[in-house]
Amino acid sequence: MTSIKNNIEILSKIELKSATIGLRSDGIIQFLVKSNIGVTVEDAREMVDAAGKLGGEKKHLILIIAGKYALADKETREFAASSEGNKYTIAGAFVIRSLAQRILGNAYIKVNKPLTPTALFYKEEDAVNWLKKFL
Repeated sequence: MTSIKNNIEILSKIELKSATIGLRSDGIIQFLVKSNIGVTVEDAREMVDAAGKLGGEKKHLILIIAGKYALADKETREFAASSEGNKYTIAGAFVIRSLAQRILGNAYIKVNKPLTPTALFYKEEDAVNWLKKFL
């Protein structure tokens, strides 16, 4: 088990080429997206599958922590907003690090209109507090 902020532990995790997906001790599924990558639809599908495996094929709160300079293209954002991309999601919070991520994140929310509640944050603590409103 790996210890992270605020005494939250990662109970189990799956390493992917684009991200590490972990089930936290507070029940949130966390996506740590690697830095300096363009997330593809294939990557996004792998992340959804990993979330399903870790979460017992049930819906969970999803925390996505974007790595520095990590971005997703239009096709990936469309998939992420779809029913298939949200099949294990109650609500999704993105922790972003840059203006480019904020611009793409806002476009994702306003244009792609994800099927589950979605918001952007600069602080992990704020993202987690927002997610917990959906418990």
